[in-house]
Amino acid sequence: MTRLHLFADDKIPEDIALNISSQLAQLRPVPIKTVQYSEEEKSTFPQLFDLPKEMLLKRIEDPVKKEKKPKRKRRKPYYP
Repeated sequence: MTRLHLFADDKIPEDIALNISSQLAQLRPVPIKTVQYSEEEKSTFPQLFDLPKEMLLKRIEDPVKKEKKPKRKRRKPYYP
């Protein structure tokens, strides 16, 4: 039977540390967020293609406000 023990810090009791037989390996490295890249790394990243200015979208600063639809009147159910 396998059990999961969680501790608040890196200190593990000796009796538990002696019985550790296996650990879960990390499958993939944690990806870096795009905001964490430095300007140098961004500038050296290869650009795959150049789009014409007509195809570029403007940056949206304010979220689009949705129009509220008028509420429909509910019909009363028909019971003969």
